[in-house]
Amino acid sequence: MDDNETIRWPANLDRAAIEDRLIQVRNAARGKSLPELVSLLDGVETKPAAQLAAAVIGALASAAQLLGLAKRMVDLAVDYTFERKQFGKPVGSFQAVKHLMANVAVQIEFAKGPLYRAAYALAEQQPGQDVLVSHAKLATAEAAMLAAKNTIQAHGAMGYTWEVDLHIFMKKAWALANTWGDAGFHKTRIGERIFAAGAALGAGATFA
Repeated sequence: MDDNETIRWPANLDRAAIEDRLIQVRNAARGKSLPELVSLLDGVETKPAAQLAAAVIGALASAAQLLGLAKRMVDLAVDYTFERKQFGKPVGSFQAVKHLMANVAVQIEFAKGPLYRAAYALAEQQPGQDVLVSHAKLATAEAAMLAAKNTIQAHGAMGYTWEVDLHIFMKKAWALANTWGDAGFHKTRIGERIFAAGAALGAGATFA
């Protein structure tokens, strides 16, 4: 399948078939923005629903990967800072380094709730899946971006080298943060929900 080939979706929107097509979408649309990616989908009567299904599943998958990447970067930094010594002590024992890792750990914990909630909504076919997934994508992307920033600082100059694996996970996080919609796209989607006329807001309603 070349990059100019369109992707035909089954008219009945069978979930398994849609998930199978996601692989084709990813291969056909590397480096394209979300609007360009959506335009690849061929026109069937249910095209808008097919596009939404693809974008929602893809964004949720990216969010899950971002959370895992954030955790892995922290694990690498913790291991490295306890092996590296300065002034006769592991650098990981210094409070400044501990704060860097603690800040990321907090972001990771905050991101878990939106991600699990969005995954449950998709699994149970609940309404408002797109907004829940956008919330998850934003939260996990923020955690991964902070993880990349703080863990490379904890590694020092070694973080920029090929001698440690941190760069692998940082590059993946940077790429996934803008995959299946960047921060602006997902913030706009959530904003439209929050500022819609008659929107149910408040605890238990905004992202319930």
